[in-house]
Amino acid sequence: MARHYDVYVPDEGPEDAKILLVGEAPGADEHEQRRPFIGRSGDLLTNVLERNGLSRAQVRLANLCHYRPYDNKFENLLGSVALKQGVEQLHAWIKEHRPVVIVPLGAWPLRFLTGKDGIMKWRGSILSYINDDTIKVIPTVHPAAVLRKRDLYPTFDIDMKRIVEDSQFREKRLPQREYILDPRGLELEKWTHELEKAPIISCDIETVKSSSHILCVGFSPDPSVGVVITPSHAPGHIAIQRILMAKNRKVFQNGTFDTIQMINLNGYQFNDSAFELARPYYWDTMIAQHVQAPELPRALDYLTSVYTREPYYKSTGRGNIPGDQKAWSAKQNREELYEYNAKDACVTLEIALKQIEEIESDPIASRRMQFEMEQLVVAHHIANAGMYRDEVRKNDIEKALFKKWAKLQFILNGLTGYETNVHSPKLKNILYDKDKVGLPARYNRDGRMTTDEDAIVSLIAFCKGKLEKVTQADAVMRWTVRLKICETILLIRGYRKLLSSYIRPPISSDGRVRSTYKVAGTETGRWSASKFVDGTGINAQTNPRDPIEIDASDLTTSDDDVTLLVAESDVDLIVNDEAEEEVA
Repeated sequence: MARHYDVYVPDEGPEDAKILLVGEAPGADEHEQRRPFIGRSGDLLTNVLERNGLSRAQVRLANLCHYRPYDNKFENLLGSVALKQGVEQLHAWIKEHRPVVIVPLGAWPLRFLTGKDGIMKWRGSILSYINDDTIKVIPTVHPAAVLRKRDLYPTFDIDMKRIVEDSQFREKRLPQREYILDPRGLELEKWTHELEKAPIISCDIETVKSSSHILCVGFSPDPSVGVVITPSHAPGHIAIQRILMAKNRKVFQNGTFDTIQMINLNGYQFNDSAFELARPYYWDTMIAQHVQAPELPRALDYLTSVYTREPYYKSTGRGNIPGDQKAWSAKQNREELYEYNAKDACVTLEIALKQIEEIESDPIASRRMQFEMEQLVVAHHIANAGMYRDEVRKNDIEKALFKKWAKLQFILNGLTGYETNVHSPKLKNILYDKDKVGLPARYNRDGRMTTDEDAIVSLIAFCKGKLEKVTQADAVMRWTVRLKICETILLIRGYRKLLSSYIRPPISSDGRVRSTYKVAGTETGRWSASKFVDGTGINAQTNPRDPIEIDASDLTTSDDDVTLLVAESDVDLIVNDEAEEEVA
């Protein structure tokens, strides 16, 4: 059998093809038959092309490298002569033949052809070729990724439809939008009046992270115009109130967040011509996507990539959202955030107008939309009502959980011989190092070593299996200790989760715990829940129902117990315990 670098796999397809599809490198089938994009992924690509009116013979098929990488991993080609030559040849071909659309299939082609990272962010966007901004680039996922994750198929098909349509013209035809940012005086009055009389407008707010402090409110009466008004000065606050009280149709993306923030937490009053339809507001683009395609993503960036020609922009202005009011007050340049807010408003309206046309022409979808929008009324009521928290009982439970955690932590440290933080990345070293606990390493789907819950459960089963086989006393003792270590880790994580997610989270100032309920939160039609819109509260739908046994000793903590308690730094970590150890 030929070695990897002995088999050259050439590009394939007409020299005058309008579409150039670029993958990473040949796989096993391509290596064997010396043709690009064959086998199962090639068949999938061919089928999707044909669904959208093109045959395989009409497109140019290429890879960044002409040789199959060692172990079939593209990373093994990085820095190689083979990859360097392949990329140079690809750029030379593009310069000579100038295809109408270049299609990077996956993350590495995207990086080499545009300089951008993140295929799921940029897929479907109309971008520029890195060496010639007059050549369009529209990235999408690799067909091999679709085979691994079948729910990507509709998105792959949607992207290919755009690619085929865009191959008929060279211009990017990106939307032209006007942004009016923080108008004052007569300009503010002019745009307030324009927004009041518009028959339909979109609304979008930006707040300080995890708070109720509104930084700016974006409106759009037409997808080509975005107006951002700041409530920090009295005329701006009044203008926002006037616009919200205008009896026109209002559109939101995930309007639960915006309307609760504005009405319940900031005191704005609200009107909408849709009140007569028993809706809290006229249209929610997230709800509409849930009605039409509940199996597909519902975030604004995804809807933007499908319904508009606006390239991905979510990583720009969002980075300027401050973490607290003080940080915002000290910031000199706010224009990027305002423009981001204006663009959100514009694309939300553009998406909504197309959804309205699709849904209102379908009686069944229209009735479903009405039903889900009506559910928002109930969801908002439950969210705003919240649940009263008994502080005395809460403090007893908190003290008992800390005591139980402390005892288990003392046991775990003794069993491992080290200070062991069950959520630390260093836990891998303690568990898998042969000179420490010496358990067999566990890996996730990406091939990274992990100590997540599945890994620990797997190790518990492994230890129990060993205990059924070993007979010598020292071996029984070793595997008993290892089993106890794994079981104790899960117990500690459980107590820490209870403390961080349900006992110690910040709550509203009136002593009530609140949640945000999402009507369009699941594919199946069930609601989902999360923390309240201002960052307080809990996910009430996952509130644990198991009883916690408490005795008198759990409610007392003497000075002698301090040596058993977790380090103060670990106690502080509880606030962030919802993050997985891999993220840490």
